[in-house]
Amino acid sequence: METRIWTVFFGMFVAAHCLADPFPNNTESVRPLGMGGAFTAVANDANSVWTNPAGIAKIRKNRDIHRYHLITIPNLVVGGNQAGLAFANAIYTSSASGTASKVSQAADQNKGSDQSLLAFAGFNPVVFFEPSRGIPMEAGLYFHNRLSVKIPGDSTKKSEVSSLQDVGAQFGYAYQSLTNRFNAGIQTRVFSRSDYSDIVDTEMLGDHKKLESRIQQDGNIGTGVAVDLGWMWTLADFWLPTIGMAMLNAPLGCRAEYYNPYAEKRQQVCGTKMAGSVVNPESPALLDPTDLRVGVSITPRLTHSTSLRFAFDLQHLYFTDGTHYYGLSGIDAQKQVHAGMEFLWGNPMLRNAFSLRLGYNGGFLTSGCSVRVASTVVELATYGTDVSVTSSPKEDRRTALSLSVEF
Repeated sequence: METRIWTVFFGMFVAAHCLADPFPNNTESVRPLGMGGAFTAVANDANSVWTNPAGIAKIRKNRDIHRYHLITIPNLVVGGNQAGLAFANAIYTSSASGTASKVSQAADQNKGSDQSLLAFAGFNPVVFFEPSRGIPMEAGLYFHNRLSVKIPGDSTKKSEVSSLQDVGAQFGYAYQSLTNRFNAGIQTRVFSRSDYSDIVDTEMLGDHKKLESRIQQDGNIGTGVAVDLGWMWTLADFWLPTIGMAMLNAPLGCRAEYYNPYAEKRQQVCGTKMAGSVVNPESPALLDPTDLRVGVSITPRLTHSTSLRFAFDLQHLYFTDGTHYYGLSGIDAQKQVHAGMEFLWGNPMLRNAFSLRLGYNGGFLTSGCSVRVASTVVELATYGTDVSVTSSPKEDRRTALSLSVEF
């Protein structure tokens, strides 16, 4: 029983980098995912560190005008796609004796599928503080682990495994105008990364120590320094919009001959470049391409205790000087469109006790909710992600759950 539980636990706490998502996710931010990812002009909570650093200054609430301080821990996020969660459940509920047999039985149910089995987990404790009036800052640590499994063909003896693990620290600073209508922010992330992609014996999936050793031995091991930038401008409260722009993974380095699957060609792409021991030079995880985003949001107040937010983003934009590509070219316009709405219940001057969300994420629907009880916040999102690199969309349905305590 202990071995079975640990096998499922390990399988649930990993996720994929190879699923052809347009850009890598350093962490899954559950609230934005429920809104279709449209958060560039919303960023007003701890998710701002992953969506728009200008939002660091938006943590302040109107009734806390003389106080800016928030600690949020552990910011735990877990989830996966339907196939991955079913795979883990099949291992746990299998009647076969022996972990290897359980893994084989679960693999047999998924053989020949063109969908990767996906799960992910991470945490990101963050503290927001203000050394002096008008100088909001944040600092935190983060861990994010992802791995996918695919059982090709009719045989269950071999599986394609891809893994990505980031461990790092972040520090951000924001400027805010006296009216708090204009905000600009910058964040620096320093992290180590290990990524691995190969074919392994399927039975190895049931031995977490052996699989982890294989990943560490044969994977790319490196470090990176990333910079994220952003600004937000609120024209006025409630019925007038907020406009936002963010550049994630500012172009601090470039990688020549980087294969862009959307343009189907090798280009000199810029962003956050990894440095370290390279076993697989073709791994896309050796570079996080620059991601330019623009967005607009509006939050009309319906009643004294309810309001409705609408948000729209264009993401994964790029620019080029003809030689260097800052971002990835060739991404279909539909994949760049993100939109969402959020129903907020509670005093808008304080942190909302309950909220519901719907969204559109590059062609697929999303939904989510948040519940706050005292200082504990639980968030849930279910969302579709386009994992195709062509103009024909292909949905991978995923679910994410987060737990945090704020004080």
